[in-house]
Amino acid sequence: MPRKTRLALIGAALAVASSGVTISMAGVASASAPALTALSTSYVHGTTITVSGTGFPTRSADPSGLEVIECSAAVVTALDASASYCDGSTQNPLPILTNSSGNFSASYQVSALSTGFGSNITCNPLNPCVLWVGTDYNNDFLDPTSQAFSSAFTVTGSLGFTSGSTDSMVQGASNPFTFSATGNPSTLSSIAVTGALPPGITYSHGVLSGTTYSAPASYPLTATVSNATGTVNQNFTLTVTAAAAPGIAPVPLTTATVGDAYSQTFSAYGTFKTPLKWKASGKLPKGLKFNKATATISGTPTSSKHVKTGDYNVTISFKDHSKPKLSASESITIDLVS
Repeated sequence: MPRKTRLALIGAALAVASSGVTISMAGVASASAPALTALSTSYVHGTTITVSGTGFPTRSADPSGLEVIECSAAVVTALDASASYCDGSTQNPLPILTNSSGNFSASYQVSALSTGFGSNITCNPLNPCVLWVGTDYNNDFLDPTSQAFSSAFTVTGSLGFTSGSTDSMVQGASNPFTFSATGNPSTLSSIAVTGALPPGITYSHGVLSGTTYSAPASYPLTATVSNATGTVNQNFTLTVTAAAAPGIAPVPLTTATVGDAYSQTFSAYGTFKTPLKWKASGKLPKGLKFNKATATISGTPTSSKHVKTGDYNVTISFKDHSKPKLSASESITIDLVS
């Protein structure tokens, strides 16, 4: 933002009211340093304020502009010509058109977020905001004919979640969900989530992620966000829905030890009609058997000179009772060690 000459206002006093806000600025200026009155009033994020002024040059086609300046808390009571600690935050002036008497009135929404040009006043939540009005919109307020400062104010409140309160995850698919929140001050602590999650789903740094093969069900959770102003809880429901096609929940490579009891049960997920007819294809280590009724490989690998250690590749499959029948299969590997 180009350096600007700070001019004092002569005429009507500057004022900002807390409700139905009006910031009035006299348009006649002198070359002396302006005085800035710090306000104790804070505006809730999203509040609409009306900025008005009188005595400005008439501009109906080439607008003057309103720009937001942010200053550290230590200097809001005294802006001067060397105030390099003040930075523009809107990047582009918000347009202002004056009437035939040189007066204007325009409404904007105050925000602690990055917002679009033309309708919002964006403030850093950690520093007070100051409104700068200049009459030469196209030359970034360098026209000294009439310039003005408003009093300082802050934007606060609106701590809460911007993400939804529900999410649905399909069995067998990766469907991450990201929590998000806003508040002022904007330095939000990590969002916490409590409650039982579906098997296979984990929570870390604001994100629910993973893949679940659990039965369709709803999981009630509580999300919590906090900052210096307080804490907000949100009731959140995570729903697991059935996959459109049937499948078998995958299992990692498992190790079976000669002489030790072994058991591995398989589960189906998705849309199908019970009962299921299970099958195991391939060679199992000696001593292990597949139970079709329970979809379980179990037993104790026997120890003899004929036992071969290493990987045993097996395909587990099932058919359901739909017409036509639906089916699914999964390849597994059992690593037999002595």
